[in-house]
Amino acid sequence: MRSSVAAARAASASTLKELRSDVQNAHRAWSEFRAFVRTARATAPAGPVADTSADAAGSLSEKVLGLLGERSTGMRLGELQKAFDLPRRQVARLMDELVAARRARLDKLGIYFKRQ
Repeated sequence: MRSSVAAARAASASTLKELRSDVQNAHRAWSEFRAFVRTARATAPAGPVADTSADAAGSLSEKVLGLLGERSTGMRLGELQKAFDLPRRQVARLMDELVAARRARLDKLGIYFKRQ
C-alpha cells in the first residue's frame, strides 16, 4: 500500500510540475502579447474614428445634430451609436458635450433631441 501511495504522489508531483510549466508559458505568452498590443497602439496611424481634431469633432457633431433634427421623436444613445458606427463611449462623450453646450437636450427617458 505504501508503494502505491508513493507512486501516486510521484505521479501527481510530476503532473503538478507540468501544470506549473504550462502556466508559466501561458503567462509569458500573455505578457509578450500585451507588450505587442501596447507598441501597436502607440505606432498605429490615426484613423477617422481616432481623429480627435477640432474640425473632425465639429463635423461629427454637426452630423449628429442634423440627424437629431430630422427625428422629431429624438434618438437614444444606442441608436446614435448604430447610426454612426462609433464606440458607445465616444458617442456618449460627444452627446455630453452637445448637452453642455446647450445644442442638444436629454429628457428623463434618455432620449436626445436637438435644441431649436
